Amino acid sequence: MEHIEKLIETFSLFDDWEEKYQYLIELGEKLPPLDEKYKTD
Repeated sequence: MEHIEKLIETFSLFDDWEEKYQYLIELGEKLPPLDEKYKTD
């Protein structure tokens, strides 16, 4: 539950949806690549 509260706190720092969206993209870029077995056409 603590991680959810931290996410809420972090996203509340942004003023509009575009900033939140950009932050979400940046978080995604830090993730490791998705394993091929989980990909579909």
